[in-house]
Amino acid sequence: DVPNDPRSPLVAYTRTSQHTAIAQTHQLRPEQTRPTVHLAVVPDHLWPFRPGQRHVGITTAWLDLEDQQDRAADPTLQHHPLPPEPLANAITRRLTEPEPADQNRGFWQRNRTRILHRTRTLIATGTTNHHQLARRWNLTAPSARQRVLEAASEHALIAIDIQHVTYIPTCTLTPDLEPDPRWQPIIQTLTNDDMPPNLIWEWIALPNPALSDDTPTELLATAYDRVAQAAGIATRP
Repeated sequence: DVPNDPRSPLVAYTRTSQHTAIAQTHQLRPEQTRPTVHLAVVPDHLWPFRPGQRHVGITTAWLDLEDQQDRAADPTLQHHPLPPEPLANAITRRLTEPEPADQNRGFWQRNRTRILHRTRTLIATGTTNHHQLARRWNLTAPSARQRVLEAASEHALIAIDIQHVTYIPTCTLTPDLEPDPRWQPIIQTLTNDDMPPNLIWEWIALPNPALSDDTPTELLATAYDRVAQAAGIATRP
């Protein structure tokens, strides 16, 4: 139902759980030379789109083109400037900080696809901010922000303050959007080694080599001791 430029394949997104049914219904067949559809399969728990959404945002379109090293990525930016993405920009800056300033450009060019993919993956794990929590907690925005920053100072959650908005990874909160107390000793252990909040978020939310590439968030309920031990391993010199 979506208009398509015949010169390039249509890019569509589906959840993992719906992939097989869609492929069978529309009789999709693999095509290596000149495909008419590129079907991106997204894990159900990382599905980033709103109910009823029919078109991806320009940020998602550009990131996918860039990930695929598609030459259409740069023209996409020329015709459709990206909207401000303060959280993505902050994470990208943090990933490039270890390089000296005069080498940042070269580091970015060498690792561009990896950084973009990792940034998008991290954001897809879920975020909220102090404005949203204010409504949930029935507080003013300044009071909610103060409460978040106090909890962060006690290592009860991760808070990233960007352009006067405080972001919190939802994986560090309970379903009721309260700090999950199980994370406190783990966040404190990682913080004691001067690991910044952005990298703690990455450690918690993404596959972890110290856990055989399992995700700490997924293991928290069933293998807490393993997660805690991995946090200790992560802080060793």
